[in-house]
Amino acid sequence: MFRLFADLVSDSLTEFSYDADLAGLSYNYASHSLGTNLVVGGYNDKLPVLLHHIFEKIQGLKVKPDRLDIMKEQVRFHVQSSGP
Repeated sequence: MFRLFADLVSDSLTEFSYDADLAGLSYNYASHSLGTNLVVGGYNDKLPVLLHHIFEKIQGLKVKPDRLDIMKEQVRFHVQSSGP
């Protein structure tokens, strides 16, 4: 579930992350065995703006049904391909 949530957040930030990348900022929001992990980077005074936007998206995530279906399939595929 954490992976699905992290993937949905990252997916919803795709357009914003392109602009952040152009400004020299980066982020990675991913799941791991203990929950989720957020890493941000860049040499810019806009880093707090990036963090604020990411936290707003995490807090108020609105998931479109079609994107949810796609992300669920990606998680299923990843789980099946990593196997026992």
